[in-house]
Amino acid sequence: MVIGVLVPFAAQAVTVPTDYAPLAPLPCIAGNGVDCSSAGGNGQLAETVSFQTYVQYTFNLLIALAAVASVFMMVYGGFLYMTSSAVTTKEDGLKKVYNAVGGLALVLCSFLILKTINPQFVQVPAGLVTPLNLHSENTSADWMTQLNDLSNNYQVQSNQAIAQEQTAIAANTAAQKALATAQKAEDEDCYTYGDGSPECTAATNAATIAQNNANQTASNRALNVANSTLIGISNSNLSAQTTSDLATVKALESDATKAYNSGLQGIQANGGDAAQQQQLTSTYTATQAQLLAQQYQQQVAAGTMPIDQAITNIQHMQQTIPNNLIGTTDKTNFTNGTNVVLTQLQNQRTAQQAAQQNISTPYGGFAPIINQSK
Repeated sequence: MVIGVLVPFAAQAVTVPTDYAPLAPLPCIAGNGVDCSSAGGNGQLAETVSFQTYVQYTFNLLIALAAVASVFMMVYGGFLYMTSSAVTTKEDGLKKVYNAVGGLALVLCSFLILKTINPQFVQVPAGLVTPLNLHSENTSADWMTQLNDLSNNYQVQSNQAIAQEQTAIAANTAAQKALATAQKAEDEDCYTYGDGSPECTAATNAATIAQNNANQTASNRALNVANSTLIGISNSNLSAQTTSDLATVKALESDATKAYNSGLQGIQANGGDAAQQQQLTSTYTATQAQLLAQQYQQQVAAGTMPIDQAITNIQHMQQTIPNNLIGTTDKTNFTNGTNVVLTQLQNQRTAQQAAQQNISTPYGGFAPIINQSK
């Protein structure tokens, strides 16, 4: 099954997570909008954090570290003051204590002053970094289901086409043998009984019927061989969707054209009717349209066609081509085949628009605090 190679394209609709897992868990320090309930309480290790929470409790942690460093320097300065008899050492120890107290007071006072003026000054807004929620209505599971259904459908049709092709070949082989027998009987009867005799006339009529039957079975054979090839090409086109290889798609297009021309010549050479030609043309048109949609997708991937133009082209095909198709099968194959490509391109455009919207938002979606306080 060709669907087995489609896994790399499953992630078409993506939702970027808003929580992050640090390389090592960090202790959660409650306060200033930080909630440590998910970590098990204040001081507990948090396995995952949002960017807002990460910055906020890192800010709180730095204040706590400043307090610990100040206490350490006060203890160290007091140790120098108490254990040394030298005046300079005592002065140095006392200076360290004063500096530690002054540093701690500076940190705490700056925090208190900012919080008194506006509490938002010491809080990290949630919109400082806007998450890239790259999500579309068609999830990867929906896309894979769509591909799986289409692949299964083509597999069934391919098996049926092969069976019909083999039946047509067998019928034509039998008709050719019957024709050879009828022509031999005609020659013998006309030679034995003479031209214009009832026996010769009957043999001639039988040979004519055998010739018509042989032509009809040959025409059916050409039609079924071409249809089988075209359905196989449509099935192969699903594989090409995983490679971003424009040359592969163009090779399939060339094979489809050769199969169509060969089938059409076979039908015409054996006196096939217009209905057979129309049926073959319909199948060929549906196949070529799917290949053309795939070419648009490959050109978008190569950067040679804007994604909006590719989507517009496929949508235009979906509006016009069904009018030229005969039968439900060709119309269904065309619609499903082009929808797979269209869905993928629309998902890609949605992701690009979401990313562009996040990138173009001033301050990453964060309005300056001074404006919020007005």
